[in-house]
Amino acid sequence: MDTWNIAVAVLTGISLSACTGFRAFLPPLLLGLFLKFGPEWLVVYKHMLSIAWLTNDVVLIALAIAAVVEFIGDKIPAVDHVLDVLEAPIKLAISTLLTYSLIPQSGEYAWVFLLVAFIFGGGTSMTVHGGKTALRATSTATTGGLANPVISMTEEILSFSGTVLTILVPVLAGLLAVFFMFRIFKWVFGKKGGNEGKIAETKPSYYFVLMVKAFIRIFIGIYNRLTFEGLEKIPSEKAMVVVANHASMIDGFFIGTAINRPLHIMVKKEAFENPFSSWFLRKCFAFPIDREKPEPGTIKMVFRYLKEGQPLALFPEGTRNPEGKVRPFKPGALRMATKLGVPIVPLYIANTHLLMPDGCYFPRPVKLHLVFGDVIDVPALQKSGMSEEQIGTIIYEKVCELGKNYTGMDVRDIPQNNILNSNSAEVSEKNQSGIMTT
Repeated sequence: MDTWNIAVAVLTGISLSACTGFRAFLPPLLLGLFLKFGPEWLVVYKHMLSIAWLTNDVVLIALAIAAVVEFIGDKIPAVDHVLDVLEAPIKLAISTLLTYSLIPQSGEYAWVFLLVAFIFGGGTSMTVHGGKTALRATSTATTGGLANPVISMTEEILSFSGTVLTILVPVLAGLLAVFFMFRIFKWVFGKKGGNEGKIAETKPSYYFVLMVKAFIRIFIGIYNRLTFEGLEKIPSEKAMVVVANHASMIDGFFIGTAINRPLHIMVKKEAFENPFSSWFLRKCFAFPIDREKPEPGTIKMVFRYLKEGQPLALFPEGTRNPEGKVRPFKPGALRMATKLGVPIVPLYIANTHLLMPDGCYFPRPVKLHLVFGDVIDVPALQKSGMSEEQIGTIIYEKVCELGKNYTGMDVRDIPQNNILNSNSAEVSEKNQSGIMTT
């Protein structure tokens, strides 16, 4: 196996992937045209014979149409944002495929080369795409989108010239792409992944959320028979806090699918350390919180959402429970919800702990079900003289009651002798007067 040829192929793939990060279809189109009509005396022509499938007339026509649509759409501020979302998986696939096709193949190591192509090719493309998206978002925020067409033309020039340079001098282009990608990575991700840098400034998008909802409704709805109960109890036009048990990292997406307006989801800060998951979560209206010591900025943001009448979802257990039980709620998270006196909607999420248990590498076809309970009138409970701790107990018991009614068993994850505290009778009596049905 020729190590030099493999190294050159990987560098070429990295360079082409960087160009693909700017434009999904222009680099493969230029490469296909060069292979079909370019001069055969160029040495690098032989190096690229492995992707001769790009010279197929049908492929070239399809790439040309897609490139034109991409060129026009990227000049329209409202459309360029949608393209950034839709093209991310396309760029990942194209860059991985190009890099994999360039590497000299060996049957027994084919899977290794595919992994290399995904990491170096796909990773490069997504890094450049992330930088491009962050720059475009900054431009939209500061210029109202007026500078976006100019930035778009600059990106096309970089993609075109970078592809030509890759064709003529692949090693030099690859080394420049690595340096360029490194600078983008530092600018976008900062020093601590998705909690710093431009990625932490990612703006949520309800268009993106609608696509996620559609995916969940279609695929999860069929594969896992996802169902909802009590949707009519959810307030439709005012602030509220959905309080739920937590057994899976995707619980929040199921709640967002059930509610017909943007839902802000409070998620532990550690989940944002990966820059890619950070970008995805922020797009879906999730925001990080330090479970040990919530930052003042986060608390102010929560208050602002609720004062503006926006819905919020939180998981007061503080962490996932792999057994599907409900641990006692931490008072800190609930305190932010009760201080403003907004209605609280209890929710029990059933069976998500069985979806991807430890040692499982593919989602299981378990039935998933979300049960929404009657709205808890927090202001009424506060007027009756209840403390935050007592209100928290009521909320916890209500979520557990929903779980018991659905599963037929006690879902509380606490010792039996600690289930009821000394004032349980008082709490139970006031519970009846503090719950209203909408």
